Amino acid sequence: MLPRKRADLPGYWDYATMTRRNDYSFNASDASFTTNPHIIVYYDGRLVYGTEP
Repeated sequence: MLPRKRADLPGYWDYATMTRRNDYSFNASDASFTTNPHIIVYYDGRLVYGTEP
């Protein structure tokens, strides 16, 4: 995915129980946009970026 592009994610997301402590992709040391291998991207059912938890 290109920087500053939008991805529509289908489905229901329950953010009510998510905190920084249990968010696999959160990195407190990031002060600006950066790559994050804890954010995964699938394309046509194939993992193309990141590492699954």
